[in-house]
This record gives sequence, C-alpha cells and structure tokens, in this order.
Amino acid sequence: MSGVTRALRIGDWPLWVLALGLFTSSFLLHSLGTWQIPLTYADESRFAEATREMRERGDWIVPHFNGDYRFDKPPLTYWSQAAAFFLLGEGEGPARIHSVISASLLGLVVFGFGSRLYHPQAGLWAAIMLMTTCSLFVHAKASRPDVLMVLFMTTASWTGWELARDRRTSPPYRCLWWWGFWLSLAFAFLAKGPVGWLPLLSLPALAWGESGSHFRRRFRFPAGLTLMIGVVALWGVPALILTGGQFFEVGIGLHVAHRLTHTMHGMGPESWQGYLAYLSFYFITVFFSLAPWSVGLPWLARNLWRERCILPVERWLLTTIGSVFLIFTFSSTKLPLYIMPAFPLLLLLLAGRWLKAHRVGRTPVITISLTALAMVAISLFLTYHIPSKMLNRDIMRRLSPHLDPKSEFATVPIAETSQDHLVWYFRSHVSGFRHEVSPDQLRHFMNRPGPRFCVIPEAVADEHLAELPSEWVRLEVTIPLQEKDKEELRLVVIAN
Repeated sequence: MSGVTRALRIGDWPLWVLALGLFTSSFLLHSLGTWQIPLTYADESRFAEATREMRERGDWIVPHFNGDYRFDKPPLTYWSQAAAFFLLGEGEGPARIHSVISASLLGLVVFGFGSRLYHPQAGLWAAIMLMTTCSLFVHAKASRPDVLMVLFMTTASWTGWELARDRRTSPPYRCLWWWGFWLSLAFAFLAKGPVGWLPLLSLPALAWGESGSHFRRRFRFPAGLTLMIGVVALWGVPALILTGGQFFEVGIGLHVAHRLTHTMHGMGPESWQGYLAYLSFYFITVFFSLAPWSVGLPWLARNLWRERCILPVERWLLTTIGSVFLIFTFSSTKLPLYIMPAFPLLLLLLAGRWLKAHRVGRTPVITISLTALAMVAISLFLTYHIPSKMLNRDIMRRLSPHLDPKSEFATVPIAETSQDHLVWYFRSHVSGFRHEVSPDQLRHFMNRPGPRFCVIPEAVADEHLAELPSEWVRLEVTIPLQEKDKEELRLVVIAN
C-alpha cells in the first residue's frame, strides 16, 4: 500500500464514494458566498442581465444587453443561467450556479481522467489540487462562461485519449468515447467560441506512432466534424440570419480574431517593445493562478527534462498544454484566465509524475486541509464583508424607496469605470433600459415627463444640476478605484 493510500485510505473506499465526496465538497466550497456577494464587475452583470432579457424577450438565439445585441459569447452560458433563473429565481446565486456545478463536475472529470491515465490516487490528488487553486476558487464563483468551457475542453481531452489509446476497445465503449469527444468540442464552442476547439490541435500527438488508417477509423473525422459543426450550426445559422451576419463579424471577427492581433480594453501591451516583454506573461501568472500547487511546477519541469521518457499519454497532455500557452502567449490581448483550459491537464501531469516518483506520499494531507480551510475562511469573509461595501447594493438600498417601477434611468460616460454593472441591479426595480447621455443632455433628460433618475459624477452634477426642485432626491456614493492618481470616484444619484 502506497503512502498516499495510507494517508487518504483510498483503498478502503469505493471510487464512487470518493467521487461523490469530491463533488459534494467542491460544490459546498465554491457555492459559499455566491448567493450573498453582489455581481462584482461588469462582465458578471452583463451575462446575468443578458439572460434576464433573453427570458423577457423569449429570444433564445440572439442575446441582448440593455436592449441592444450582445455578440460577446455564444449562448450556452445564457441558457444555463436561464434554467437556473427558472428554477431558483433571478439573483446572484442563480446567475453563478452554472459555474459552481461546472467546477464540481470538472473535479469528477479530472478524477476519472487521472484514474484512467495513471492511477485513482493520481486522479484524486489532481482533482483536489484543481479544486483548491486560486484560479478555480475565483472563477467558480463568477457569472461567466470560463469554467463551463474548461469542463467541456477537459472532457474532450479525456474522451479523445480514450478513443485513440486502444485498438481493442470494444465497439460500444468506442462509440461512447466518439460521441463524447465530438459533442464536448461542440459544447465547448457554444460556451466560449473557437477556443473550445483547441484540443483538435493536439490530435497529431495522439496519432504519433499509430497506423493512420486505424486512427482515422476510430475518430471517423468526416462524421465527427459534421456532428460537431452541425450542433453549433443549430444555433449559429439562425443567429447569423437574425443578425444579418453581425454575430460572426463581431463575435468572431472582433472578440476572437481582433483580440489575437490587437490589445483590447487595455488588457495587454500597447507597443512592440511591450509585446516582447509580455511574451513571458503566462509563464509568470501561472504561478499565481495555480497557487498553492504551483510550487510543484519547477520540480515537474526538472523531472520531465531529466527523464526524457515521455509516455504517449503525457505527450497528449503536453501538446494540449503547449498549444494553449503558445496561442495565448502570442495573442496581443492577455488575461490570466485565458490559459485556464491548460490547468486541469497540467495538474494531472504533476500528480501523475508525483505518484510515479513516490513523492505523493510525502505530501501531507494537512496541506490540502489547510488550503481548503483557508478558502472557506476567505469565502466567509467575502460573504459577510463585501455586500455592505458594494456600490450597487448601496445605491439600490438607499434609492429603492424613491423609485417608481416605470422609472427611466441614465448615466453619463465615466472614463474610470464601466457602468454596465448598474443595469442588472437597476432593472430589478424598474422596467426600462439604461440611457447614456452627455452632461449637456442631463437637464433635458431629467425634465422629461415621467419618473426618472440618473447616475453621474459629482462634478457633473454640481455643474449641470446644481439647483434641484425640492421634491427631487440627491444621493452621494463613492466608488473605490485602482488608479494611481485617483483613489476614489464620487458619484451622485438624482431622482425626480
């Protein structure tokens, strides 16, 4: 019995019991705070609001935000949130529950994949490490598509390896792996677009040393590609028709191709010197994203270099990991979360090599326990301390007694921050959409018939709405900023 078996007593428990415990623990860990913490940044609110508008419109093909088209992402996240809203009602928790469930299922996929690749011990350790990384801890609580996409990409990696690894696999199982591989790729695309098809770039690693005819016969590429593209087309073709092709031009042209060649929203270098400096971006941020388990990455690199004995499965893992790092390293727009699809495979490789080198037994169980307890403590802290400090909650708590459900609302563009996150909270109380007006248009907007309110910088309010009728309401709120030359932004909410 190995050290890790003695430490975790894995030999005394059926794998399904461990899998159930892993899913339950992950669900509880990642769901802490998701119902209480406000949607904290613009992207979270945009997804939640677009889902609410999708349900209001009954349009399940083309997402809208604030009454306009939203081409940023395909619809799987909106559909997942819509199902949660139907079952649980609209709110922060239902908007995020798809990420919580995806993270918990991802742990099961990693457990199963690692058990088949190396040993159940390696799969269990890889899954536990992934569940307690900083990256998944943050994104499993977010109203975004990232964890959903990673789930399907990891499933595609597993099923693709199973499909290719053994010519003697019985036809029923081979059929199961085939359907799993191609459908996972289709759903990965529907979660976040073409990046979900990155596992296809690694297929040559699986074909290495294989007979070409046997490999092609197992994957049945014409039928598989038809299935994958056909599933996407069931949504994509109507979306293109309804938007006159704009979904492709903006969703793929701007939000995918343009991100590769240009820096968007300040997320990356602005000059060629900066571009060269940013080439090391992901090789640095991975140590923060995978913390605390990133301490094992230098050992993994040395182990791979010294042994030079790369198993076929490790070649598959390394090729997929490398393709993710390579593409986003040379992309102009950069965010640490872009390389998340590589994390499950990287931790599988680390756990497998640890087990092979008999180092897992020397990894104390207390390390994982303390890591999980620390994350629970952070979740509880955020749950009880963040909500009272969030601008949106503060505005709505103070403004709601003065609001009419038919109120219209407006904002003035503010360079320091996006105000899209206000739409989700305001539309919980009023039926209209947010108007964007210039300072010179403020008084005209506020003097139009009907109830209305606006959110504007204090300086603009003092200049353009200095004298207000006695029955109007003026509230002052403060936004903390991360700018070096400005620590906070004072806003004013005026309602008639």
